[in-house]
Amino acid sequence: MNDFTFSKAERLCNKEAIDALFVNALTIRNSLFVVKFITKTDATDTTLPQILISVPKKRFKHAVDRNLVKRRIREIYRKNKDLILSKTSQMVVIYGQSIIQSYEEMEQRLCELFNRLG
Repeated sequence: MNDFTFSKAERLCNKEAIDALFVNALTIRNSLFVVKFITKTDATDTTLPQILISVPKKRFKHAVDRNLVKRRIREIYRKNKDLILSKTSQMVVIYGQSIIQSYEEMEQRLCELFNRLG
């Protein structure tokens, strides 16, 4: 299996799981992102973590801007998911700025949060 993929199994789509995640999740944040996550309970669990990416319409009125930020976050996750494979089972990444930062800045800030997980 290619480690640099983002398959359907890695996307958090289940409504009940999303609701439970927002209720029971731990939260970490920095100036760009808020990450809510549930840690893996079993160290031998080899399932892929599931991720939900959220860019609020309140901050970006135009869909093209929201989609650009989501594409960048997906790409950052895809390239750096080895940082979180053994730490979380489900997570939500919420973009919290009103301006679009550069890809490099977003990658640096999100990787900082990925390293702090667990």
